[in-house]
Amino acid sequence: MLCVKYALEKGADEILIVGGIGGRLDHTFANLQTLAYIEAHGARGRLISEDNEAFLVRSDATVTRREGWYLSVFAYDSVCTGVTLKGTKYEVNGVSLTTAFPLGVSNEIMADEALIYVQNGTLLVILSKKD
Repeated sequence: MLCVKYALEKGADEILIVGGIGGRLDHTFANLQTLAYIEAHGARGRLISEDNEAFLVRSDATVTRREGWYLSVFAYDSVCTGVTLKGTKYEVNGVSLTTAFPLGVSNEIMADEALIYVQNGTLLVILSKKD
């Protein structure tokens, strides 16, 4: 967190946290919350490891297809409305996601790129390498 604060003070608009996923669950969760801190301070954040990547979406994003990877989309806010996924195995248009039910887990990108859109709320997007 000290490094994130330092980077933001220096004007970083994108922060990549390497190795912040895995190991202790409490540290991973803290790093996921750090993504929200980064976004709240006007920058974009990503967590990456060899087998996973995570970032937040507050409007829209495109994700390039990676062979052998899953795409999961979760509500980071209590309710996310107007969620649309295109270019995925399980496409949705204008659905609502909540933190109480993991509807968006283990999807796959079928096109060259997937489009992720949320009308209201913040989504947590996780890319995970298949076993």
